[in-house]
Amino acid sequence: MIKIQYLNRCFSLCLGSIFIYAGMVKAFNTREFADTILNFRLLNYEWSMVAASCLPYIEMAAGILMFSKFKNKAARIILLLSILFIGVLGLAISNGLNMDCGCFGRSSANGNNLPEAIVKNILILSACVWILRPEPTPDIS
Repeated sequence: MIKIQYLNRCFSLCLGSIFIYAGMVKAFNTREFADTILNFRLLNYEWSMVAASCLPYIEMAAGILMFSKFKNKAARIILLLSILFIGVLGLAISNGLNMDCGCFGRSSANGNNLPEAIVKNILILSACVWILRPEPTPDIS
């Protein structure tokens, strides 16, 4: 039981740190992030600016909440974001786009890391599912 608590804390710390960092990187350069969103060809310029202005703060808020008693609510938010990101990344791949995902700003100017980003988001989603799973009850015989 104690090991499960440590694993929960580890996942919470990792997810919280990842989302705070990712949100901060994008919040400091909203215009660049809006361009990345625009490159996915799903939103027009105005909506990509709205998304680029809101999404980093949602990510940072969810990351901060992972360090609080509201970690289950944060895990739900991160789980939904991961599902959204996997869908967008999958659409980009199916449309033949060859680009950087923009998860942490422009990490590689000419790189195609969309498949890698999907794998990372599946791992994030898995950590959220682990955090949200029901606590095991002791067997009373």
